[in-house]
Amino acid sequence: MVDGKITPMPTAQDVGALVQESGKWVPQFVGADGGAAITAGAYGMYSRTGNVVTVGFDIIWRSAGTLQGLVCLGGFPFCMGGPTGAARSYFVGYKYKLTFSVDGALFLTSPGDGSTAYIRIQNGNSFSNLDASSFQEGTEIAGTITYLT
Repeated sequence: MVDGKITPMPTAQDVGALVQESGKWVPQFVGADGGAAITAGAYGMYSRTGNVVTVGFDIIWRSAGTLQGLVCLGGFPFCMGGPTGAARSYFVGYKYKLTFSVDGALFLTSPGDGSTAYIRIQNGNSFSNLDASSFQEGTEIAGTITYLT
């Protein structure tokens, strides 16, 4: 209530929900310290409504190329938002030929500016970042995640 009057609820237009688009994007394996891996195939689709983005992707590793440091997924059509300084995590549905000492759930964590996401394995209460040694020719990851811009 403002000045004794009932204030109207915000409309979809007021909160930006009318901004809608969809299209293709090209996922990339990038290094946390620079460079990029060579892929054998990469495909992505996205849909955005307001500040909610859903991306689907399928990417296949060929070789490490110039990748340096931990392996990240990059090329997102929009940066991942959220609280400043907070890491955002998203579970990924599919992994194939990924070499790691323990089996676990594959997930992405996007710290910092939200333009890339570390590829990690979670096993119980612990997780590990992956470097190029966990990947081999033909390693494939795929999934669908939804995030805020």
